[in-house]
This record gives sequence, C-alpha cells and structure tokens, in this order.
Amino acid sequence: EKAIEKLKAKPKLMICDAVLDQDIFAGSGNIIKNESLFRARIHPESLCGRIPGDKLKDLTKEVITFSREFLKYGKTHHLGDRLQAYGREECPRNHIPFHKKDTGKTKRGSFFCDKCQVLYE
Repeated sequence: EKAIEKLKAKPKLMICDAVLDQDIFAGSGNIIKNESLFRARIHPESLCGRIPGDKLKDLTKEVITFSREFLKYGKTHHLGDRLQAYGREECPRNHIPFHKKDTGKTKRGSFFCDKCQVLYE
C-alpha cells in the first residue's frame, strides 16, 4: 500500500523509473523492473498518474513475487530459465519481436511488447 501511495504521489514519473526508485521499491533493479512490468502488462514508458489503481496493485504484487524468485533462483544460477522479458528477443505471449529501448531518466534498457503491455500516457 505504501508503494502505491508513493507511485500516485509522482504522477508524471515514468513507471520504468519508479520501479527502480529505491524509495519506492527497495532492492529492485533492471531485471526485476523488466520482468515485473511484463508480467503486469504495463509498458515501461507509462506515466504513474495514468496507470489505473488495480494495475498499480498488480505491479506491486509482481515486483514482490519476482523479487523472491530473483533471490531464490539467482543463487542456483537458474534465474535465466525464469526470465520472460529481460534479454529476450521475442514476446512469449504474442511471438512477436520485443522492443529494446533505453527508457526514462535512468536510460536503463527496457524489453517490452507493444501488443500486450499497455502504454498509459
């Protein structure tokens, strides 16, 4: 709930930057950003203030879930088997090429699908 409040307090911030903001999602990095946004079906260049509340809730759940997977599988070197978006060439849902683009103020690499990840602007 605190993360959602902080996201709503920054309506003009791109969600790709928000997920990397350690004050909002402590410990989140670029892999977690990409996987969580893909799983929540949110385009990385979406503005926090335009994303519906239920989608923000979905995103926070995905950040928590994937962070746990990251810790669990990263230690066993099987994390790559769990990745659906980060470093991938093709969307596993739509079987079309992913876009790879440096996004937001952080200019970190984002992998996303224009068909299944909604851009809220």
